[in-house]
This record gives sequence, C-alpha cells and structure tokens, in this order.
Amino acid sequence: MGIGANQRRLFFNVRRGGPIFSGWSWIALFLLGLGGVSLASIAGLVEPKPLTIIQNAVFRPHRQPPVYFRHGRHEAAKVACTACHHDYQGGRNLWRQGQPVRPCSDCHKMVAEAGKPDLKTAYHRQCKDCHRRRHQERQAGGPIKCRDCHRSL
Repeated sequence: MGIGANQRRLFFNVRRGGPIFSGWSWIALFLLGLGGVSLASIAGLVEPKPLTIIQNAVFRPHRQPPVYFRHGRHEAAKVACTACHHDYQGGRNLWRQGQPVRPCSDCHKMVAEAGKPDLKTAYHRQCKDCHRRRHQERQAGGPIKCRDCHRSL
C-alpha cells in the first residue's frame, strides 16, 4: 500500500503555504552536506579512532602482542594531542590537532639516525616516559610494564 496524496502532503507540508523543501532543494541540501564532508577530508581534519592498535609491520615477526591505545582515556586525563603527535621541523613541533597523523615509522627507523631515536625507543620514550612522569607527579598515569601495554584483547 503506497503513500496517499494526503499523507505526502503531511510529510512535505510542515507549514501552510507549501513544502519547505521541494525535490530540487533536497538534492541541493544533500550535495551541500556531501561537499562539507569532502571539504573536511581535503582540509585534513581527522577525528581519532576510539581504539588504535599499534602494531608496526617493521617489527615482524612480532615478539610482543600489539598495544591497544584508547584516545578517550588520554582526552579524559587532559593530555594534549601534541604531547604524543609531532612533526618536528627546526626544533619546533608544527603538528596541530585535526591534522592527519603520519605513521611513526615514516620518520623513526629500526636504527637511530640523524638525532632521531629508533622506532622502538621512540614508542617507549613517548608512552612509558610520560606514564612515569605522571606517576612521579602523583597524577593518574598509564602502564609501565611490558605486559600491561602489550597484550591481547
């Protein structure tokens, strides 16, 4: 059973005097929304995933299980995005919240080079050192032991 003329009129005529959106208006509204999503993608605005799995292919065969990282816990602890994410150029971090995040292995290799720590050291300094520092400051800090980060879900 299809929608009758009176039912269609009720759906489209929210106010007296005619439909708020005609057929072409719906298409224009859809395209405008699609354009907004595309513009956000082009601008590089990126929302973090709730659960990030850190398991880099350069470590194969893996000796440890992956690290499961939850952005929400860090946001709740008011850890600034730039405390972890960085793009150092000329001694300054140029990365800003909302920009795409490059894989750590783009800059950090298996062997330290040109003043950059190797990949494993970079991961551990970034995470464990921050967790230790927060514990020393009597703040809620994350895990420090291997098995507390590297685990299977």
